[in-house]
Amino acid sequence: MLDILDKDDSEPGYGALQIHRRQQRRWTTPTPMTRSELEKERQEFWDTIALYEGRPEVWRVIQSALEETDRTQIQSILDASRLVVPSDKSVETTMTHIPAFDARAQFTCYDHLGNRYVVPLKFISAPSNLIEDMPHSAMTAAPAVDVASGEALASPEEESSGAGRPLSGAGTGKAMAHRAKVDDSHEASSGRPVSSIQQQESRKTNATGQESGSTGTSNTTIIRVRLSTTQKEHRVGVSSSVATVGSVKQALVRDLADAGVDPRKHRIRIFFLGRVLADEERLASIGHFEMGVNGTMLQAQVTPLE
Repeated sequence: MLDILDKDDSEPGYGALQIHRRQQRRWTTPTPMTRSELEKERQEFWDTIALYEGRPEVWRVIQSALEETDRTQIQSILDASRLVVPSDKSVETTMTHIPAFDARAQFTCYDHLGNRYVVPLKFISAPSNLIEDMPHSAMTAAPAVDVASGEALASPEEESSGAGRPLSGAGTGKAMAHRAKVDDSHEASSGRPVSSIQQQESRKTNATGQESGSTGTSNTTIIRVRLSTTQKEHRVGVSSSVATVGSVKQALVRDLADAGVDPRKHRIRIFFLGRVLADEERLASIGHFEMGVNGTMLQAQVTPLE
């Protein structure tokens, strides 16, 4: 039986499975997020999770049940679809046995074939440190100020329309003179043009990024990745010290080079539990993810660039 939790009218659409409003069952994200960011992540989860695991029709039923507000209707939906929710795996029980700040709680159920379906807590209940989105009028930023001249810089809209530009050109002239002075100092100290320095720094940055996934072979961690187009599992090695999503992408590109995958021609996105992962995310900080040969699976989607 599914433990139906108290309704929280502050968040329409997720009322019937809201965690209790008691303090010990609230949870907090490590980094505060806005309501629009939370809703975007939820939408990405439901739009992509069926591509990688489980049956699409079951995921639709689960989403419908989690968004339902009538308790009787929820149980009817689950019973009609023959979904089993173990009592020791419900959100109610899970939240009782973990700290209030822990976001590891999840909703788990099984279909009649034994397939497991997991919905992280953030897609069921809002965190206690959720930030409400600011009204559009309050988001108007203060004008930027040029450090050299002390004068306000024109916004992109003003630049395109010509508005906000000083008639005398004094402020613009001061800013240009300041930038030229800085450039000259760089060139004089190195004996090379600024453009050469910038190009060299860019090459260093690219080289560092390319090598980050392959250095430290004695400290390599195996990451399991399944390609959405072929459903084939790839095992790529990344350095444990820099195990990020970006390093997984680089290793996967090398592994798929013979298949014609080129980062200049293809877009690679990495998913976990239906969420798109950012390149800078460290694998060790991703909830429910385990590295290693027997670890959990990441999903990769490779699409041609338009």
